[in-house]
Amino acid sequence: MSSRPRWTLALALAAGCADFDPYGRLTALRVLAVQSEPVAPAADETTTLTPLVYAAPGDEITATQWSWCPFPGPAADGYPCLITEADLARLAGDDAADIPPFDLGTGATATLTNTVSPRLLDALCTGVAGQPAAVDCTGGFPVQIRLRVTTGADEVIAVRRLRLRRAGDEANANPRIDGLGARGGSGGEQSLTEDAAVTLPRAVETTVHAEVAAAMAERYATTDLDGQPTMRLERLTFSWFVESGETTPGRTTFIDGIEPFDEALQVAWKPADVADYARDTSRLLVVVRDDRDGVAWRTATVRLGGAP
Repeated sequence: MSSRPRWTLALALAAGCADFDPYGRLTALRVLAVQSEPVAPAADETTTLTPLVYAAPGDEITATQWSWCPFPGPAADGYPCLITEADLARLAGDDAADIPPFDLGTGATATLTNTVSPRLLDALCTGVAGQPAAVDCTGGFPVQIRLRVTTGADEVIAVRRLRLRRAGDEANANPRIDGLGARGGSGGEQSLTEDAAVTLPRAVETTVHAEVAAAMAERYATTDLDGQPTMRLERLTFSWFVESGETTPGRTTFIDGIEPFDEALQVAWKPADVADYARDTSRLLVVVRDDRDGVAWRTATVRLGGAP
């Protein structure tokens, strides 16, 4: 196991570098996303946290550890929690008993119940003496979810934002991917699932696509550049991950009136030749995120044709 864990942002997308594998190529342990259901829990509501973890073949997950933090530090410092449970209890005063423990357990999934007093959340959003940082409470009070995943050979730590909804905050639903498919070539339109029933050619671009209803981009209340109330469709961002070769592009986006919805649902996948990827199957994982912390994914496995 590596002496220092690697970090990944389950909510952010990193840019690839020319000297390394493409961002969307899966070669080692990674946390690709963490979903909360519901997206942002209201008062006394419990959200379930589910990760999408990729481990290379033969690399078995041996341990997970979940926690949450109301005041995370900067990325440059490794997102440390800027407040202890004891300090938060002192800020909470009479409401301290309702605060959940920071430790969320070691299960494959975790739960967090929003039992934090609405009075305390309102106070922290306004700012109270002794709190370690100011917060933007648009959509709810933001906290950090942290997940450590360990295998026999590696370890990664992922973080993502979770908002605790207050009275008046609008709810959001996670988007959904209904299926994955490939089109073109002699096979025509083919559904991609985990049973590796479809064979795609190596070193040839095949169009692969996600099946997503247009209604997954929800309309929500926000403000325009002048601070005036308006309604807006969510932006949907799709991240495409493969074990073999790469997709072009590696990320697609739907932006109402700017980037068409249908174009965001498809990419060209060119699996590597045998010399660069000897295994005869490859996984495809597609993650979709909206701009209000919603996330979902769909996975498939395909069989790869022979040479080249």
